[in-house]
This record gives sequence, structure tokens and C-alpha cells, in this order.
Amino acid sequence: MTTVWYNGEWANADNLRITSDNRGLLYGDGLFETMRCKNGKPLFLDLHFERLKHGLSVLKLKTENITKEFLENKIAELNKRNSHQFGSRIRLVITRNPGATYSPNENTATLLITSQPCDDYRFSWPESGLQVDVYSEIKKPINALSSFKNCNSLIYILASVDYKNKNLNDQLILNERNEICEGTSSNIFWIKNNQTYTTPLTAGCVNGVLRQVLINLLNVQEKSLSEKELIEADEAFLSNMGTGIRWIRLFRNKEFTHSVTKEIFNLLNKKLEAYE
Repeated sequence: MTTVWYNGEWANADNLRITSDNRGLLYGDGLFETMRCKNGKPLFLDLHFERLKHGLSVLKLKTENITKEFLENKIAELNKRNSHQFGSRIRLVITRNPGATYSPNENTATLLITSQPCDDYRFSWPESGLQVDVYSEIKKPINALSSFKNCNSLIYILASVDYKNKNLNDQLILNERNEICEGTSSNIFWIKNNQTYTTPLTAGCVNGVLRQVLINLLNVQEKSLSEKELIEADEAFLSNMGTGIRWIRLFRNKEFTHSVTKEIFNLLNKKLEAYE
């Protein structure tokens, strides 16, 4: 039996009842966080919680009872109940409580926390690099919703459908200025002359937790990214807390190396090993 935390109580995941008036289901009215755990505890919870608070503020959701300490305790208990005490992935979903249509009756919220096991809290190095291209059918707008993970993920879903149809491994998302801002579920980094870069939040990318970790760990500069600049880069990689660092092997006809990216990967895993 897999246990989840939902609406203030522990529940069997197989018996979980999501009602037909759930606003996340009807309108995408909510947000989510995905976390990686070490020995039952979430890694970089401070960064996750800051992004969560920002998203809740933007969505005008009232969640005074959801504190960092509350989440830490519930996640630790959830991992214990599911025997996920070495490595796990946590998904936290907050939706506005049911009622009305586009104009909600209230701004209180429901919390769902689920966990899945993973073999190791550390990341695995992908021997095969990614083959990627640009998704150009829909551009991502730059606004207050851009920097956190809200429950409307259609642009990422459509880009994923497109790259699978083209036998690629991922697509790069363009913003409204035709700049590359991120991948379908990740931030993008590139390396030129041993300098590491990533796109700024003003480009419309999600403020990824692993992005923040890497910025603090390395001498990363933030700058906008065009398709031409990516082709001129020496190396490039995608990052998120679920899969870690995935190096890009091929962007159109440009082949990348990955020696510096591998060094960054090793530094990151050492940071995870030292994390308390």
C-alpha cells in the first residue's frame, strides 16, 4: 500500500478520492513542487519553500498552516510510511478549494503530497547525450506565472509530444522574444570558453531549485540565449531536481562535448553527499 497526505490526513493512494469539482482538475488552479530526498529528508527545502511561497502569493492562495517545518515533518513521515528512507522523489500539489467557476468563492487550499522511491539520492550520469531542437509552435509568455510550477503545463506537454514525434530527447522552449528560455522540464546552461551561463528569470524560465544550487556552486553568469549563441557554445546541459544534469550532445547539426559538464556533475554529487 502506498500512502499519501491529502486534505489534512493520511490516505491510501489507491483509495484517494479527487472530487469532480476540484479546481486543479477543472481550471488548473494551483501549483506544484517536485523534491528529491536524502535519508527521508528533502534536499534544499529552503529553496523549494521560497519558490512555493512566491507562487502561493501570485495565485492569492491562503495557506498559513503550511510552514517549512510542517512540510519537513510530513515529508519525513510520508517517506517512513512508504519505506522510502534512502532516496525518494516528492510531489507536492496545492489547489484552490472547490467552488464557483472562474471567480472562486474562497482562496483557501488543499494540499496533496505523494512520494516515489528512487535508487539513490545522488544523480546518475547519462552516458548518452541528448538530441534537442527548438519548439516554435507556441511561445512562453513572460509574466508573474513564469517562474514557478503552476498546474497549467500545456506548453511543456505539447513540446514533449512534438519532440517524441521527431525522435528527439527534448525541446527547448522559446519565450515571446524568440529567446531560448528553458527545456520542457528543466533549465538550460551552456559553456563558452570555460564560462558557464544560464538564462535569467527575466527571460521567462522557471526558477529551478537545481538552477539556484548551480548558480551558488559555480561562477554562473545569467544572460539571454539565442539559437545562434547556443550553436556557438562549447557545451550545453539541462538541469532539474528529478533527473539532475543531462548533457546535450546534438542541437540541430551542432555536436557538443561534455568534459566541463561532467566536472560540474561530479561537483554537484559531492554537494549532495555533504548535504545534512
